[in-house]
Amino acid sequence: MTRISYKINAGDRHKNYRVDISGHSGYSAYGSDIVCSAISMLFAAAGQQLWEYDRENSFLRYECMLNAGEGHIEATVNPEKENGAKVEAVFEMLKTGMEMIAEIYPENVDFMR
Repeated sequence: MTRISYKINAGDRHKNYRVDISGHSGYSAYGSDIVCSAISMLFAAAGQQLWEYDRENSFLRYECMLNAGEGHIEATVNPEKENGAKVEAVFEMLKTGMEMIAEIYPENVDFMR
């Protein structure tokens, strides 16, 4: 089962966004699993959009650990307050997509807030 943890924490100066994805959904064999592929693409699209924002404005402070070989992806983003709306929009899209996948494949995905 794939476990997804999604958290937004309000800090003193800005919000902190964190997503942690681990495990294999078990829907199909490794390399041909549409559930894992969907989750990976959502995460990759969100990461690309955040990278584009940062490249244009250099406003993000973020940590990203990628360890795909062991089935684990983790990202934490700490945007400056004045640019938080863009980051929040990306994370809301990511959350909505992950919730949809978990709803369609409840035996394969556990989504936790």
